Amino acid sequence: MLWDSVLNEFNLDLTLPLSDDDWSFLTTHADRLRATYPPESLTGLFDVARKQWFTEGLEISGDYVYAGGLDYDHDTPSEEYLATGMKIAEQQIAKAGYRLAAILIEVYPQIQKFLQ
Repeated sequence: MLWDSVLNEFNLDLTLPLSDDDWSFLTTHADRLRATYPPESLTGLFDVARKQWFTEGLEISGDYVYAGGLDYDHDTPSEEYLATGMKIAEQQIAKAGYRLAAILIEVYPQIQKFLQ
């Protein structure tokens, strides 16, 4: 549950249709992620095959999430673990957004005019 909520930063339940407050919350965080992680700052953003994108999560889970033997049901993660985890999670969210946007533009090139 810790990682599913992006390390407790986004531990909320959104209901559809989204309220104005929910849209504002999500837009604020999306803007912050784009400013913090511009495409040129993200390693492997587009230079790996799409079929390999899912392996990134597997590698992160093996290299970081479960590497320390943390028992999420009984242990309290350290502040360092949470801070590093938040950075990793945010980078992956930013990558996912840029990749999804690129695919949508590829499939629907006419939406490019709305992104100006």
